[in-house]
Amino acid sequence: MKHIITLFLIAGYSLLNAQIQLPESSTPNNHKAAKGGFIIHHDVQSENKTHAGYFRNINTAFNFSFGIDAIAEVDNNFFGTAYGVRGAGYNLGTAGSAYGGFFNAESSDPNVSSIAVNADAKGDGDSYGVYATASAPFGTTRPGKQKKGSNTNYGIYAAANDASTNWAGYFADGNVHIENNLGIGVTTPIYKLHINNAGDNTNAIQADDVSGEISTSGVRGTSNTVDWNGFGVFGTGGWRGVFGTVNPTGFNDYQGVRGEVSGGSGDNYGVYGLASGGNIAYGVYGAGSAATTNYAGFFAGNVSVTGVFSNPSDKRLKKDIKHSKSKILHHINRLQVKYYSYRTDDFKDMNLPTEPQMGFIAQEVQTVFPRLVNKNIHASQHIADDGSRTSEKIEYLGINYIGLIPVLTKGIQELTDQNKYLQAANDQLQSANEQLVQRLEMLEAKVNQLLPTK
Repeated sequence: MKHIITLFLIAGYSLLNAQIQLPESSTPNNHKAAKGGFIIHHDVQSENKTHAGYFRNINTAFNFSFGIDAIAEVDNNFFGTAYGVRGAGYNLGTAGSAYGGFFNAESSDPNVSSIAVNADAKGDGDSYGVYATASAPFGTTRPGKQKKGSNTNYGIYAAANDASTNWAGYFADGNVHIENNLGIGVTTPIYKLHINNAGDNTNAIQADDVSGEISTSGVRGTSNTVDWNGFGVFGTGGWRGVFGTVNPTGFNDYQGVRGEVSGGSGDNYGVYGLASGGNIAYGVYGAGSAATTNYAGFFAGNVSVTGVFSNPSDKRLKKDIKHSKSKILHHINRLQVKYYSYRTDDFKDMNLPTEPQMGFIAQEVQTVFPRLVNKNIHASQHIADDGSRTSEKIEYLGINYIGLIPVLTKGIQELTDQNKYLQAANDQLQSANEQLVQRLEMLEAKVNQLLPTK
């Protein structure tokens, strides 16, 4: 026998025609109340806003106030699921929305926080503060109800606005795991992280790492794929594919862009630059300025050039041009050519040649042609297993061997002038000798005439 009790609650709102059904009864939805519980069935079709149940609790003391305080437990000796609050919303009409639960929190005091949902999960097993799923359960299985191609499911949809600082999502502690793709500015991401930046003078990714002290990275990319595949970092831009900048504040060694390759049995390139098309193509362009010692390029090892090696020598680039009138040949004769080998074991980081060499000693050349000797600095970096770095700067003297070319050319010119002088002197001696021979021949002829004939 059904026991039906009509309950009229008046607390600012009314429950019209609310029927409280006792446990032994059932509703048209075939939901049965548990032992000791009850079911409220409210069927009103003529009103815009209806309530199956309305609860209001006003607390005038400094304490907690609960509109609904619900606790569900499963006995320790049984298996089951406990829902503190379970809500389901069904909209079988042609428009509108269905909410499983709708929560609203408001506060007129700026010192009071408003939290629409405060979820706390604790347990020995897996705990979920918020577990949300969104799906289209009807699909094509329900007659007359098919999924629309324009529908979108949101497991969690969050929006925040109208405050000085707004967070649609804020995760204070713990990692964040995303199983599929993440899109920022993209509604249909096709990569694990797909970012579309449509603004001017903005960055698609701005990564700042200011907390670390050793070997920290603003952005680090790793691609561990099969051999000869994968890019650690792949950049494509309308102006620069990859741009690296460093703003030093200390006295260490800094690199704007650094490339390293080691291992394997193939050909390794620390930096490989290609440029083609356009007006001028530079495979690698380097410039160094505004330092005590400047290098456009520093190569710790051999350098090979398959094209033409050129130095700027245009007259338009020069001033104070003078002819060399001083004699230089006797200075060249002071240079001593030496055979030697480099101390590769003592200066391993410099990658010096291992083969025997022939050349000059910088200190000796410096006493003869000081302008052709320059000071150089090789910065060696040693990275320990813990990431710490030690730098050792090796200062050494170098020789501008290309600068010796005009010196040797001037020496050749002086030898040429000397050769011309000697050739002219030789020509004069030869002419004088020929004249002496002629005179001797004439004298001999006269002597022969004076001698009596036999």
